[in-house]
Formats: sequence, structure tokens, C-alpha cells
Amino acid sequence: MVINRLTSLLAAVFLLVSTVVAHAGDTLNSREWIKAWGIDAAFVSLSSQIQNMSARPEIARNKKLQKAWNTLSSEVYSAGRMEDGLVKEMDGLFAEEQTREFAAFLASPLGKRVTELERQSSDPKMQDEKMAKAAELWATQSESRKNSICSMFDSMGGAKSSVATSINISFGFQKAMQAGGELLKSYSDDILWLRARKGVIASVAPKYRELLPQMMAFTYRSLSDEDLEDYARFLDSDAGRATYKKIIDAQDRMMKSITVEFGRRIMVEFENGKA
Repeated sequence: MVINRLTSLLAAVFLLVSTVVAHAGDTLNSREWIKAWGIDAAFVSLSSQIQNMSARPEIARNKKLQKAWNTLSSEVYSAGRMEDGLVKEMDGLFAEEQTREFAAFLASPLGKRVTELERQSSDPKMQDEKMAKAAELWATQSESRKNSICSMFDSMGGAKSSVATSINISFGFQKAMQAGGELLKSYSDDILWLRARKGVIASVAPKYRELLPQMMAFTYRSLSDEDLEDYARFLDSDAGRATYKKIIDAQDRMMKSITVEFGRRIMVEFENGKA
């Protein structure tokens, strides 16, 4: 499946938050929010992973397709393009009261601690260890900790963000395969979106629902039960839920816009004989 190697990365994107202590008393603009959440850093990793999909056998066996993927993915799915696109989608989304409340939490001792743990967990060097140890750690968690983590998972939107990103990447992959003659050109975009959704929901979404809480247990393993419960309560607040929902929806719109552009341009590359 196209997305399997991205599972750990998308889990990191799901969890990424960083400190906004310097802005605790102010409202943040869209780009400051993105940097405050560490999403800009996550886009660097996501861009690299998408570009590296050119090594997949389905692409690598077609040298013209591989070349086109390398060229276009590095441009269209660049970290800068994704960040700029998200800035545009987020513009004006946050009410001042919500912004202040969320920033105030991140500036608190618990908010700073959570931020540091999420940054450590998002380090690419940590991904293999996290994937290897998360399930074992989850099995040792008390029911109260599992309940807190599952509550956090729901407040953060569940697996919606990772699933939506996976669907977009799957659609882009299928458009590339179609452009390179590896998939029927008679398939309309509507059919390709349907195939992407069905594939991700059937085979990837269940993995996210299982893996993400386990990875959250690994990320927050050093938090006390009390701190974990306090964080879960904050995420379940109006400010916590509303902020996550707005970020997730905006990111999905951005990824869909970029993916549609990628699909259109890679088709044009082959139709015009440039590939």
C-alpha cells in the first residue's frame, strides 16, 4: 500500500505542537500558528517522504515516470508550498479568545512539558524506536492512562488528519500511475478519489486507529497520570477541540489543492511529451 511507510510520519504530524511562550499574551497570525505547532518542520519530513516514493517499484520501473515524479513532487509537494498553502487556508480562522486560551496553555508548565515531549517524539531518529516499542508500552498502561489517551485521541480529531493526508497522497500516486500508462486513463478523477478513499479507509485507517493511541502513549510516557488527565481535559475543552478541528480541516483543503495540481501537471507532462 502506498501509505505504509508514511504511517509513523503522519502520526508525528498528528501530534506535533511547539512552544508559543513568546506569544502567550498575543494573538497569532496563521504562519505563527503553523510554526507554533511545529507543522512547518513536519512538512519538511512529509515532503521528503513523498519525493522518496519514486523508489517504489511501480514508479521506478518506468524511468520517464520516475523522472517526472522526482521533478514535480519536489516542486509541488515542497515544504514551502505546503506551508504557504496552509497559511492561506488558515487565514482568519482563529478567534482572539480561542487563540489566547490555547497560547496560554502552551505557555504553562504543563504546556511546555507537553511541547518538549512532542518535539522529541517527532524527531526522525525516534521513529523506529517509537514504532518498535509503542505496542509493548501500550500493553503495560493502566486503564486510566488508556482512557486519558483515548480521550485525547478523540479530542484531537481521531485519525482524521492522517487518513485525509493518506487519501490525498494515494490520489496523487494514482494520477502519476495513470499519466505513465500504469493505470487506465479511462478512470475519471472521481473514480480515482473513490479508489483512494476506499483503499485508505479499508487498509490504512484501522492501522491509524490502533497505532496512534499507542504512539501517544509512547510520546507522553513520562507524564504523570495527573498531568496526562489535565492535558486530556484541556484537549476536550472548547478551545482544544475547536483549534484541532480548524487545523485539520485547513490542512486537508491545502493538501487536496496541492494534490490536484500535482495530478494535473504530471498528466500534462506526459501529454506534451516532456516526460
